[in-house]
Amino acid sequence: MIHLLASTLIAAAAPERVLVYSFTVGVNNRTADTAAGEYTNVQRNAASDLGTITVSVVGLSADGGLVVNVAEQGRSNRSVAPAECVIYPNTNVMCGAAVVTPEETSLLRSLNPKFVDPAALDAKGHWHIAPGNGVTIDYTANVQGNDLSISGTRDENSPQATDHSEMTYTYSPAKVVTTKSHEYQTVRQLSGTQTGVTTIDVTATLTSDSLASKS
Repeated sequence: MIHLLASTLIAAAAPERVLVYSFTVGVNNRTADTAAGEYTNVQRNAASDLGTITVSVVGLSADGGLVVNVAEQGRSNRSVAPAECVIYPNTNVMCGAAVVTPEETSLLRSLNPKFVDPAALDAKGHWHIAPGNGVTIDYTANVQGNDLSISGTRDENSPQATDHSEMTYTYSPAKVVTTKSHEYQTVRQLSGTQTGVTTIDVTATLTSDSLASKS
């Protein structure tokens, strides 16, 4: 069933385009020193914000990366300067030395025009990605009206930390864009007797698409 949508997915370079998403983000941190017991010297803090993320598409690079400028405007404390990033079909996001927030990265991973590649899907709409550096990703897509409903998990492991995310997306094959995304990320870090757990809960919803205004 998924493969019937192949003809509607655009594989060529995306035209210049400006996408504006509203976002919410909640961050919770818990740290503890286990030297005196697991629940001794526990510190907790939390932060949240909402605002907009604007993605301006520049074009495709020779290696298939989508070049974009991304800017976040938070209501309270999470505004950052615009950054130029390259988004690859395998969900890798490269922004050089620029400061990019977790909510920007979460959204950007799904914006390459080949994020959904019909040739990579099996009969159940599942595909697997291993972009390197200990990262593995699994997605499953189902047709929902004119859109795809996509769920996925992302794991990144190292000797110092484990990083697990659960994601959902609403994806428009006709517009070749993610219209809504949600990611719940759990990062567990270990350094000596110090342990830390950070959770990041991000939702982004497309509110404006410059291509839609031209159609």
